[in-house]
Amino acid sequence: CMAYIAFPKENLFGCGLICDGRILRGSRGFAGEVLYMRNQTWEEQRKEIADPRGRADIVLRMLRPLTALLDPARIVVADGEMPAEEIERIRRESAGMIRSDFLPELRFEPDYAEDNFRGLFDLTKRELYRSLEAASRACGSARTGQIGAIARAAEEESDRRIAR
Repeated sequence: CMAYIAFPKENLFGCGLICDGRILRGSRGFAGEVLYMRNQTWEEQRKEIADPRGRADIVLRMLRPLTALLDPARIVVADGEMPAEEIERIRRESAGMIRSDFLPELRFEPDYAEDNFRGLFDLTKRELYRSLEAASRACGSARTGQIGAIARAAEEESDRRIAR
């Protein structure tokens, strides 16, 4: 599993959750809406994320539940304005919160746009191949096996890309 915490400039923060190469959506599509973890108004949250220390505090608050519930191999934090001293503080404090053998790899990225685009592209591609495979089966096409093999290969490639 992997968690992806993003702090977009134009919106509040969120968390994408990926397990076994699949985006976890939850039963109502609400999985990853971590801004509801605290009982704060939107204005209180906007004030907290305006400060780099506030964003670092948010990451630290999320580490323990994410690690305990998902056991992710990696947690990516996408924040182009996170100062080096706050990244170091997150690393230092997280090492004291979670045993080293359970602590996921923490990776900090300057931007989420490219990863977001790749994820949406991958999701679209998977859905397209699944639809093609289903249509092929419904029509009784002789090429059903070929389309199924292509769909499975595309899905495996997507899983490998997400794992990176």
